[in-house]
Amino acid sequence: MNRDGMSATTTSARCTVCHSPFHAVPQAQRLATADPTESVSCESCHGAAGGWLRRHTRPDWTYATRVGAGMRDLKSFYVRANTCVACHQNLDSDIVAAGHPELLFELDGQSAAQPKHWRDAEGSGPRAWLTGQRWRCANSAGVSR
Repeated sequence: MNRDGMSATTTSARCTVCHSPFHAVPQAQRLATADPTESVSCESCHGAAGGWLRRHTRPDWTYATRVGAGMRDLKSFYVRANTCVACHQNLDSDIVAAGHPELLFELDGQSAAQPKHWRDAEGSGPRAWLTGQRWRCANSAGVSR
């Protein structure tokens, strides 16, 4: 990323590992609240969308069907915490020096801050917070799971 805040986020592997290529997502498939300056698309959290994107909102598609089609199982606190901490805690000093804000990770707060795009409120509260703290500490200590 350079000081203008956008340039490398769509091309550098150091950026696209967390910032999926937002520019490649058709406008019609973006959430109205999506912010292109953040360059984060659905795939950043939910995984490669080729197998599930067009059908994942159909009423006959269960959560298990979506996960079976390749959507990341974010109802699992373990998977969700590892997905979030991978980007929200591991910034190298060069990226921060180039202007990327430092990121803090707290699973329950992170989840609550997201625009609601799921059907139920399951997966928040003290259990999510505690799981997030565990993974934050483990990741900070260099422990891999």
